[in-house]
Amino acid sequence: MPNENADTPAFRETSGQQTSFLAEPVHPYKFFRKLIPVIIGTMFLCSHSYSKPSVCDNLLPDARKAVLSLNFDRRTEVMEVIPQCIHDKLVLSGKTSSRELLEKIIQRIQERKIQVVDQVHILPDDSGIDDKNWGLISVPVASMHSQPKFAASFVTQSTMGTPIRRIQSKDSWVQVQTPDGYLGWIHKGQFKPLTTSELGNWNSSELLILTSRFTKTELRDGKHLVMLPAGTIVRLLQEEKNSYVVELPSGKVASISTESAQNFRKWASEKAKEIKNNRKGFFQNVLQTADSMLGTSYAWGGNSTQGMDCSGYINTIFRMNGLILPRDSDQLTNLDGPIKNGPNFDQCDLLFFGKKKDGNTEIQHVALAKDKDDFFHSLGEVRHSSLNPNAENFDKYEKDRFLFAMSLPDKLIDNPCATTFESNPFYAKAPRALRYCYPVEKYLQREPSRNY
Repeated sequence: MPNENADTPAFRETSGQQTSFLAEPVHPYKFFRKLIPVIIGTMFLCSHSYSKPSVCDNLLPDARKAVLSLNFDRRTEVMEVIPQCIHDKLVLSGKTSSRELLEKIIQRIQERKIQVVDQVHILPDDSGIDDKNWGLISVPVASMHSQPKFAASFVTQSTMGTPIRRIQSKDSWVQVQTPDGYLGWIHKGQFKPLTTSELGNWNSSELLILTSRFTKTELRDGKHLVMLPAGTIVRLLQEEKNSYVVELPSGKVASISTESAQNFRKWASEKAKEIKNNRKGFFQNVLQTADSMLGTSYAWGGNSTQGMDCSGYINTIFRMNGLILPRDSDQLTNLDGPIKNGPNFDQCDLLFFGKKKDGNTEIQHVALAKDKDDFFHSLGEVRHSSLNPNAENFDKYEKDRFLFAMSLPDKLIDNPCATTFESNPFYAKAPRALRYCYPVEKYLQREPSRNY
């Protein structure tokens, strides 16, 4: 039977002789009582040496401030950049989908006279996506989720033929970015993956855009009909009497009415010229489109003629007139147009609603001004309301939470937060990433604001 004290240093046996760290054998409990002050002293010295900050530790707070000082929006870019000390060197690790934002962070750190090692991974993640870093929406309307699962809330939608930039993947899901900069997770069964050159070839081919609210489309298998929403983009194969034979992004062949489609490049060019040179005509067309959507059902995250939330409605009616705007209500303030604090609106002013609390502004709703008092918006359904108490369609609820109005800026073509189909890099013959749309500080909302 082993000695019960065999693991005690003072009673360890060697060649039959007792050995000890002390001059004479003592009881183990007495031994440890004498050792306690030594242990405590050693712990104190060790803790003191480890608590002494290194050069890197002293620089870390400034590096973190530099990262936090950058105004970015997680709805439009993946930004998970972490400063940390590794072997007494300041290292940036993590991942981001924007090289532009990363370079800004590094610049701000270096402005503080701090040397930094860049180990940030730039997305797309080639290991999970291969070289097909682009894609085309291949279903009539694809819903994009906040997380890579169907049970997660969906945050926006894209219509068939919309080019998307693939960011990262997880199982059967891919996080993508849409032409308005928004991020969302989409199932791989809802888009066709493409390489840069393949998307460029598609963009260079003869495309059609569907401009009717809905277009009945007959697949050439002779069995199936699908309804495609406004904004769908397909490839023209040939023209027949009263119809076009088209290729859908999925590769399926279908027939559509010639009345429901226009040449995409010609349409995009004409719309861009109108936005730049004929502002009054552009506004009239936007209002006409807004009126045509009356009665469309409200849908959280909806961004198509099938259903739309408040900002999705604004996004859709401008997109159908050639202008791609930021996705959410508060993001629309990034256009940085002139602000109006009271009524007496101009046509196509954007109206913002919500609440103010503790000096902060929470934008909850957005609408489009029809005239000085009336506006179009999506709440329950797309409707026409007024802030005039004497009007038949007076909306007291919206009047009570009205915050301010914003006119669209004079420069919409060169605005980094707004693009035309002609200028948007996703639709280019050589597709490339978007310019980053920096949030306006005073209206910054870090979470989606489509509350109602």
